[in-house]
Amino acid sequence: MKTEKVEYFKELMESKSTKELAQMWRERGGSNYSTEALEAIRQILKERGEVGSALQSTPEHSGRPTSLIRCKDCGKEVSRRAEECPNCGAPVKKTFNRPRGCLFNIILVFFILIIVSLFFKTITQKPPEEPKQVRKEVKESQESKESKGPTVRVGQTVSVGNMSYTVNEAWWSDKLSNNPLLNKKPDARFLFIRLSVSNDGNKPKDIPSFKLIDSRGREHGTSNKAWRVEDGLGSDSLNPGVTKSGFIVFDVDEIEDYKLKITGGLWSSDYALVEVSYKEYQLEQREKRGK
Repeated sequence: MKTEKVEYFKELMESKSTKELAQMWRERGGSNYSTEALEAIRQILKERGEVGSALQSTPEHSGRPTSLIRCKDCGKEVSRRAEECPNCGAPVKKTFNRPRGCLFNIILVFFILIIVSLFFKTITQKPPEEPKQVRKEVKESQESKESKGPTVRVGQTVSVGNMSYTVNEAWWSDKLSNNPLLNKKPDARFLFIRLSVSNDGNKPKDIPSFKLIDSRGREHGTSNKAWRVEDGLGSDSLNPGVTKSGFIVFDVDEIEDYKLKITGGLWSSDYALVEVSYKEYQLEQREKRGK
């Protein structure tokens, strides 16, 4: 039956030129010709003496992938669509090429997206919060550092750096001066502190500013109305061995307990605290004034 089909295709293709048949043979890889038609072309070319040039040429097709494989028995090229080799008649084992390139690209893009996602997650991730216990210990450590200065009472002398301080007296008042022209009402209440400052160093030094620390750790500065006070103690310069006395005034709430913070100078980290508003001292002063 196959021989009859081959003969049938030979009769159809005998009218074609050798050039046309050779072109058809070269395009066999991408063509839809049956095995019998290809065999008919091969036999015609062989009879015309063109088998050496046409049968051994590489299949030509316009960019289409070749569909030829080699026969395992005779080694000749045969179409993948053929059921048997037209040269030796051996059955053709069909194989399929899977599009590995597309799958590889998909996997590659997937891994790139994972890497990019991890990278941005790393650079945008917030640092882990410290445990509450650690934050508490750090806070306590800072507070202990801030409260490392000595604490004294009114009437006691304390040295800080090259400066010596003695708070002599402290009292509350609702007026700044007995002189009506200099008097000014407080925003809360005036706290007067009389003290003396000595320069124990070898060089002139400016009297540093004073701060009042309340029971909640807040700092209060001196009142800007204090310039009206006679003998007010400002940031004057003291020569070595010189002592100066005067007043500093704060405009603060009386209900708080306060400590006066004194330092060794502008660039000094040393300081001391003086209790200036404790009830025992106020009672003592009242008893003394009563006598």
